[in-house]
Amino acid sequence: MDKNFCGLSNTSINLKSICLNILKIPPKLIAVDWWIFSILVIKGYRGYFIHDAYTFYRQHMSNTVGGLNSISEKQLIMGIQLKKEHYKLLLEYYPSKYNDIIKMEYRNMIKLDEMILNKKILVNYLSNVNDGNKEFLWWENIKLNERWMQK
Repeated sequence: MDKNFCGLSNTSINLKSICLNILKIPPKLIAVDWWIFSILVIKGYRGYFIHDAYTFYRQHMSNTVGGLNSISEKQLIMGIQLKKEHYKLLLEYYPSKYNDIIKMEYRNMIKLDEMILNKKILVNYLSNVNDGNKEFLWWENIKLNERWMQK
C-alpha cells in the first residue's frame, strides 16, 4: 500500500471477473488508478506482474506524480497530502483486513508531514531521495524513511 506500479496506461482488467459496483470513487480523488487497484486488492482480486512487458508512458515532472527518480519540495508536500487522503478514504470507504497496514501508512504520512517542517530534515530527505542512484515506483519516494532524513 505504500507504492504503486499499476496505472491505467500499463494494466488491463478483466471486467467480466469483477463487480464494478464495488468501485466507489470519491469525487475529489486525484490518483484514481491507484485507488482502483487498491480497492481490487482489498476486495481480494489478484493480479500478475509481467517482467518483460513494455509500455511507453510519458512520465515527466509535470505529471501529478512527477518524475520517478527525483522529487521537488512541492511534489513531496503534494504527495504526502495525496497519500494521507488516499489512506483516510480507504479506511472510510473500505474497512478491511488491511486496516492496520493502512492506518500505519496514514500515521507515517502524518509523521513525515510534521518532520519535514524542519528545514534540515526536508533538505536531507530531498537530497537522499534525489541522489540519482534509486529507481522508484509511483509514490515510493514519499514514505517515512528515517535514513533519508539524515545526512
